[in-house]
Amino acid sequence: MKLWNTKGIILEQKKEPALSRDLQQLLTEQGESAKVETLAENEEVTLDRLIRLCNEASIVDERDGEPLGDILMGWKLRAAPKLIVGDAVDDEPYVSNQTNPLMKQSADAAYGLRLLQTALKPQKAYFAVYREMHYLNSRVPTKIEEFVVRKMGGKYPMERRAFSRLGDDVLAVGVGALIHLARAAKEGRVQSSCFVTVAGNCIGTPCNMEVTIGTPVSALLEHCGLITDPTSLSLNSAMVGKAVEDPEQTLIQANTSAVIAIREAKKNLRHMDCIGCSRCVEVCPEGLNPMELYRATSTNRRQTAFELGLERCIGCAACSYICPSRLELSHLIREKQEKWPKGEHCHDR
Repeated sequence: MKLWNTKGIILEQKKEPALSRDLQQLLTEQGESAKVETLAENEEVTLDRLIRLCNEASIVDERDGEPLGDILMGWKLRAAPKLIVGDAVDDEPYVSNQTNPLMKQSADAAYGLRLLQTALKPQKAYFAVYREMHYLNSRVPTKIEEFVVRKMGGKYPMERRAFSRLGDDVLAVGVGALIHLARAAKEGRVQSSCFVTVAGNCIGTPCNMEVTIGTPVSALLEHCGLITDPTSLSLNSAMVGKAVEDPEQTLIQANTSAVIAIREAKKNLRHMDCIGCSRCVEVCPEGLNPMELYRATSTNRRQTAFELGLERCIGCAACSYICPSRLELSHLIREKQEKWPKGEHCHDR
């Protein structure tokens, strides 16, 4: 199936200067005193031992917010993966919270990947980064210690589709989780922090930071500085991120990847009627017709929406991004997707 590579959009990455800058720290003493039993120098690295270590150290895979111990437990009940990938594929604009730590904390990232390789014994193990970064200031290495760094490419949104294309017998673990695994194994450190990109055209000093979990978003903005008030403040993605209403009350979680502050020109905020250009159809990675889905959902034609593939929308917002009328296609489609549970079809009125 070729849709994964031909459908979607090429986005300006805007990862600099945050990607090339040193990793900053905004840490408190919270969790610093907690310790777990480290791996002994000649201790056999088994899957059971790593599961126990991950659970005791409260390590979370930033890719999906799942405890790494639970993820590894799932592999205990099935055949070993043929491939383990250290995931640093930051395909979101502005975001480099995995690529930057891979480059700045490469020894720990490699150590964590090596532990998984030793315990699970896959045929291959490597790191993966986003290919569309060749024009950036930072040169991503082709190898980190014994591990090759592969470049994965494709039109946005590519990460989810690229990994699913590798097959079901592949274990992908975020670079942040690998670093925390290494720290737990070598130093007995419990995870109390995560890696976050702070960027956007409102940020005075864009950078990647290691931040204590539970820190308010306002503290990150204060650390990096706001040069103007944003019209959009979101977590994790400039495309489909969660809007931040109150930076003082919104706290950083273990799977928070970015805080993005953007100010758009007023002329770009004006919405118009659909002009029927079909650009949304051309870019949809699922091969849907967002234009017709938007019309069906906006008029509450539930049966028609399901017939058009409502449940297949992945919420990437490529349609909203490309729309010359600036219609919030993805937002309404996803809203109805959640409101109308799959299988609850009814006749249009």
